[in-house]
Amino acid sequence: MINRARRFLEVLQLSLSVPRNFFLLVPTSLLIGFVLGYFMWALPLLLMRASGVNVLGVVFSLSFLLNALLSFSTGFAADVMGRKAILVFATTLFALGALIIFMAPYWLLPVGIIIVFASSSLHGPALDALLAESMQEEARGKAFGILQFSTLIGLALGSTVLGIVTQSAGLNLALGITVFLALLAIPLRMMLIETKTHKSNVSVASASPALLRNAVLLFSNKALLPFSLILIGGSLVSWIMQFMPGYLSEVLGLGESVIGLAYSLTMISQAIGQPVAGWFSDRYGAKRALIVNKVGSAISLILFVLLSTVNPILALAFPFVVGAWLSAFNNVGWSLYIAQNTDEDHRGTIYGSASGLEAISQAPAPILGALLWQIEPRLVFVGTAIGWFALMPLLMRLRDEGHA
Repeated sequence: MINRARRFLEVLQLSLSVPRNFFLLVPTSLLIGFVLGYFMWALPLLLMRASGVNVLGVVFSLSFLLNALLSFSTGFAADVMGRKAILVFATTLFALGALIIFMAPYWLLPVGIIIVFASSSLHGPALDALLAESMQEEARGKAFGILQFSTLIGLALGSTVLGIVTQSAGLNLALGITVFLALLAIPLRMMLIETKTHKSNVSVASASPALLRNAVLLFSNKALLPFSLILIGGSLVSWIMQFMPGYLSEVLGLGESVIGLAYSLTMISQAIGQPVAGWFSDRYGAKRALIVNKVGSAISLILFVLLSTVNPILALAFPFVVGAWLSAFNNVGWSLYIAQNTDEDHRGTIYGSASGLEAISQAPAPILGALLWQIEPRLVFVGTAIGWFALMPLLMRLRDEGHA
């Protein structure tokens, strides 16, 4: 059966005249995106119901901390061990986490959640490198765009479809589907062709000091110093994603199908916002794009809190449509500001260091959010909004590269 499936895929790939790795990465990204689209709201909600808000905060803090440690080393591991090996390992780990969540007792649920989110952070550098090395230079942009689009479609579909399945047929069926899809991605990724043609001479011992120096670069660049502080401050108050599902379900009384649809709207709104944010950033500069994101998102959260107890459905539009659309300004502004204020020799290093710094700073956020939730659930969102407003003095100190 497996050999027949393999032969069928090879014939289909040849008939479409696309590189084999690209042909395999698109469906596997769709599958993993489908599962993650459901997990990103269902797992926090499941953990809150099973173990309470304090355990939720601790588990996601540990998950962020592990992701931070991995973010500094996953690219290096892909260079040393090979792109395919890392992707297969990460996909297998992801499926294991999904299996634990499905089959294990509730006390093992935190272990499954940490494994799922840690494994998902392993994919990025190896996947990007494998795809870039599999495509002709003139086709790489299109390939990355199609791959990102397939992931986005998977996230949106998974959130909606499995939300409906959970409400109509129960949680076990939805989790069973996630296990099946995650396991299905493993043999597909085992069929990838390794693109790294030579063994790296870099050792872990020689790379460790370099990884430490990378973080120092962020603070030694005067233009990046306020940017780095904004990353830290913004990440410290980024706890709303872990508590939003619980607020929608336990406080507002919304069903899983509505929650799943809301999260799907997030993906669609982000996709629509990307080209607008790109034009705005080119025209007015990364600084203004970041200000629009933080101020607009803070106002959106305040309006969500004010309307949520009056008209919950209408209130959803602010974080899941308006806020998600504005997040594109942060994504583009973040990348553009680093590009404008770094030289070519250090740009990749700075991007990786900024991601690691952001991940480390996120680690305490879920615990802080849990403390606010115990006082009053709405403080979770108000606190984030206040934190974003408080970043304004640092935002104003960013270097202005606008053209208007």
